[in-house]
Amino acid sequence: MMVQELLAKSQENLKAATLAFDGDCYNACANRAYYASVHAAAAALFAFGLHVEINHRKIQALLNNELISARKVFPSAMKEQ
Repeated sequence: MMVQELLAKSQENLKAATLAFDGDCYNACANRAYYASVHAAAAALFAFGLHVEINHRKIQALLNNELISARKVFPSAMKEQ
């Protein structure tokens, strides 16, 4: 997938999260917000040439290791503890 496709998925999930929240569907809201963050993280990785399948653990590990720890693209406060 390309960066724009991943960002579009992220934005769609964020919109769905907002609609779910407004409808008092908090579990669905959390689910969609989670997927919005997964797709946004995958887009960031892809933008830096790190191609990854949509695998939650791999995306989290690459984001932590490559874009936070190694390249310092994002602040260390974003790193999972």
